[in-house]
Amino acid sequence: MYKRQWSFTVDDSYISYRYARNLANGLGLVYNPGERIEGYTNFLWTLLLAGGIRVGADPDTLAKVLGSLSACGTLGLLYWLSNRFKPFALMPCVATWLFASSIISLGYSVFGLETSFFVFLILAGMAQMFRETTRGQGFWGSGVLFALAGLTRPEAPMFVGLLMLFLGRRFISRQNIARGLVFAAPIALHTLFRHSYYGTWLPNTLSAKTGDLAGQIAAGEKYIGDYMTHAGPVLWLGLAGLGVAVARKNREAIGVGVLGLCVLAYVAMVGGDWMPYFRFVAPFEVCCFLLVDLAVRSIVEARDTAANLSILVFGVA
Repeated sequence: MYKRQWSFTVDDSYISYRYARNLANGLGLVYNPGERIEGYTNFLWTLLLAGGIRVGADPDTLAKVLGSLSACGTLGLLYWLSNRFKPFALMPCVATWLFASSIISLGYSVFGLETSFFVFLILAGMAQMFRETTRGQGFWGSGVLFALAGLTRPEAPMFVGLLMLFLGRRFISRQNIARGLVFAAPIALHTLFRHSYYGTWLPNTLSAKTGDLAGQIAAGEKYIGDYMTHAGPVLWLGLAGLGVAVARKNREAIGVGVLGLCVLAYVAMVGGDWMPYFRFVAPFEVCCFLLVDLAVRSIVEARDTAANLSILVFGVA
């Protein structure tokens, strides 16, 4: 099955491939030579592909390799974060198993798009921010990682902003201000580049794909509903994990839970997309899987027979 997935590439990937090839060949960051229109939403990803093409790499192969490496890195980060939320004891890590068995994470690591790379950067920034908050010092690491995520996908500010809100005792603190500046500087430079090169402050795809809010929300609700049907009842354990986080006053896990819900709200607002396997919920899945892991291990390790039977029923379902 993985071989079949490796041979498949989502149509939209070829947009980035063409922009990257023209850039590598000295024709500029354009789809058609001489026409400056921004038709991509993954600036950093396109630059990486252009660098690979410049040294002789095939963009499709490079995209799949980078995506696969990103997925492997995400597995490691999920393991680390799961242990941070609740140190491992009787029950092994559940989040990594869920991630490795998800068609969204598996498929979009080799479909040619930036999805896997973006999720890795978001989780890496999250993990680094947790370390910095615990130490009470540092901001460069998380600021740079979230900035790279912001250059990869336009929705990255939501992630860094919400995490800063939930983790710090004060949202307006020296650490958060410094982190925000490190994050914002590359984004601002990219915005200036967009305006000078394409003549617009906002991504061209924003106006091309939005405009009918009621229609977007209707499509987004169906998109999320179809995803929930696809994913099954295990996702509801994420709410149990959020309850555990609230009961234990775990700011980090609460922040992850709220972030996951905000991702769903964002997907509903923009209307999802046309591609198979629900790629827009990929950031939600990693947040949800962390909370499912927290819930399952907390319940099983409490050694309550009735609770364990409930978990077994969910597992069978």
